[in-house]
Amino acid sequence: NALMARLNYSLNDKYMLTATWRRDGYSAFGQKHPYAEFPSAALGWRISEEDFFNVSWVDHLKLRASWGANGNRTIGRYAALARLGTTQYIYGTSLATGVFSSTMANSDLRWESTKALNFGVDFGIFNNVISGSVEYYDMTTTDLLLNRSLPRIIGYTSVASNLGELANKGFEATLNSTNVNKPNIRWNSTLNFSFNRNEIKHLYGEMIDEV
Repeated sequence: NALMARLNYSLNDKYMLTATWRRDGYSAFGQKHPYAEFPSAALGWRISEEDFFNVSWVDHLKLRASWGANGNRTIGRYAALARLGTTQYIYGTSLATGVFSSTMANSDLRWESTKALNFGVDFGIFNNVISGSVEYYDMTTTDLLLNRSLPRIIGYTSVASNLGELANKGFEATLNSTNVNKPNIRWNSTLNFSFNRNEIKHLYGEMIDEV
């Protein structure tokens, strides 16, 4: 189940605020952490609407910034719980069925969480013949949901766990242009550029040295 609250506010079509709060629950997680909370907030400022902005060839210019957290629950329905399996064997002259513990429980299993910071600029120039956006993002994912390998001698081969930390940061740019705009023909172009870097910050709770 989930609960969500959102607040949207705009003043004179210049200043914009969006705030969101989520509380998500999933019974597949451990009994100690079935719920998680994920807040977020975003700000926008249309500079081109300000009285002091008088650049004639700029039709639209907006600055924006946002921060937020999101959750991931991509695990099996019973991944955090101990489960039973059955096996058959010969008992004397009869066929019997036995029950055994097939998976290890993890009552501390929790939501995987990604926190992201984003800065961007949207623009339109020359009567919006050319428009686009430029943005930078920095994301960190913690408590990754993974099956941790175990030595078979203990009776289990793996257990669902929260492991490691990932960092993902990059830069994206999009440029749109209207090359031809006639009653019978319209030609638009789009150019995209992106740069992204992924880095493993922690693995099995240990620091990873940068190369």
